[in-house]
Amino acid sequence: MGVDRPFQWLIRQFEEQMIILSDTGFHAAEGDPTNLKLCQRGEWEDRMLVETVLSMLTLVCHLKKVMHRGWAYFQARLESCTLLVI
Repeated sequence: MGVDRPFQWLIRQFEEQMIILSDTGFHAAEGDPTNLKLCQRGEWEDRMLVETVLSMLTLVCHLKKVMHRGWAYFQARLESCTLLVI
């Protein structure tokens, strides 16, 4: 594992389960995992949508702060956040 690419080992753990979308900053000279899809500017724009929604849920709806309160509270908060998106 290279010091400059600390997530390569984590990405490799999910090679048979999912693809990981990333910008070209995750490219490693020693080779990338097969499930790492490097996105050039303008490709896989779905990645930007997912990042935007997760950022909104974290910053606007404070979901990181409610995880410790219990599943029912988390579901209620997530439902209220969903109404903001719709």
